[in-house]
Amino acid sequence: MGTTFSGLNNNDENVAASVGLSDLPESCVALILSYLDPSDICKLALVNSTFRRASSADSVWEKRLCRPIRFNDDTKEFWIENNGGFCMAISWKGLKITGIDDRRRWIHISSDESR
Repeated sequence: MGTTFSGLNNNDENVAASVGLSDLPESCVALILSYLDPSDICKLALVNSTFRRASSADSVWEKRLCRPIRFNDDTKEFWIENNGGFCMAISWKGLKITGIDDRRRWIHISSDESR
């Protein structure tokens, strides 16, 4: 077994030392980012200009935002339709009724007609 890393010999050490993250192709970075959470993508966009450009690619966000994303204790969902429309669904648990002191009128009764 040799003592070199990735087929580099002693003459190539200076070249290997100058290779960095910015030398990765933008398409490769975008593919990697497409598997991460939105918060991680936003953090990695601060690494360098290649990561910033890759993080703004549609392919990075399409898989993630076209499916419902739940938040606020799973009481709300947000997603983007394929035609570009924005959608939001709010469950009854996510609603707050204000301005009415009589809470007897606001009791949740489950029925077959509600989902």
